[in-house]
Amino acid sequence: MTTIMKNTFNVFKKNKEFIMAVIIQPILLFLLMSVLLPYTKEHSIGICNQSDNASTQRIVSALSELDGVRTEIVDKDDLEDKLMNSNIEIAVVIADVPQSPVPVAQVISLSDNEIKNAVEALISGIDLSSEVNESTITVNEVAPKGINITNTLAFMIFKTLTAASLLGSLIITERKNKMRDRIFLSGISKGAYLGGMSLVYLLCMMLGTTLFYIIGLIFNFDFGMQYSFGYLIMMYLADLLSVAIYIFASSVTKSEDGLWIFSAFILMPMALFSGILFPYEFMPQAMQVIGACFPHRWIARSIEIMQKTGSIADTVPYIALLLGLSFVLFAFGAIKTKKTTQN
Repeated sequence: MTTIMKNTFNVFKKNKEFIMAVIIQPILLFLLMSVLLPYTKEHSIGICNQSDNASTQRIVSALSELDGVRTEIVDKDDLEDKLMNSNIEIAVVIADVPQSPVPVAQVISLSDNEIKNAVEALISGIDLSSEVNESTITVNEVAPKGINITNTLAFMIFKTLTAASLLGSLIITERKNKMRDRIFLSGISKGAYLGGMSLVYLLCMMLGTTLFYIIGLIFNFDFGMQYSFGYLIMMYLADLLSVAIYIFASSVTKSEDGLWIFSAFILMPMALFSGILFPYEFMPQAMQVIGACFPHRWIARSIEIMQKTGSIADTVPYIALLLGLSFVLFAFGAIKTKKTTQN
């Protein structure tokens, strides 16, 4: 395998486009998309006040004083449209309750998110029954962050999973010009051949991923989680899966054009169902069920879980699925390679 790794590295090193396509270009593309698709750090809250009780002003004032929050008064008739069109993230409806001296505030959201939980906790801490609100709400100070990667995450996952196409092209080229057969005649096994090439390519991909992550740390990117190293681990898994995908694809296609067809008609639809173009939670239920079966969604969901819980341990089921799928795809590619060599 060491010989294969050295030869593969030399082939890639001689190809001027390789370093650019595998390491430099993805970094520049991810940075560009991060700037072009910035995620606003300001959450929007719509307040629908249907109560005449003077104490409701305490709720309105408390919400307005939250850092990173923009509030607006919303009519009841416009509430649903603003939520559906994402003009506001959550709505707070304040209404009187029969035979109760204090109004009730209901928090409405199309999906469960951290701002909803924070607003519910804030409202529950306001004592509307007293004439003077003596309750004190405190929050931990958070260091200011730079660009948020949330809006570009789906794009980055899709680009990463298709990044090993050059590896697939190299395997097909060596198969067509009989180079692979000459390598096997030297006594190198099929597994060592694929493993050596895959490992070199994987290390180069991981280098590019690491460089992007380091740049994100230097410029204080907001990864949405306390320990952003979890993001790096998931992108490493995406790199691994990408290599396994194109090992599989190169074993079932006869030309480089087949890899493009594979990417366009298999990986792209999978990405669409996984929420690459629009928020997953806003998709129809049937599409969500389908999208949940694809690895793009497993990676995105793992990052979402870490952003919410701060623990990578909660993502173990998805990590197991990604590792298992990578193993299956690589094993199929190795078996297929062995059969085509024998024929």
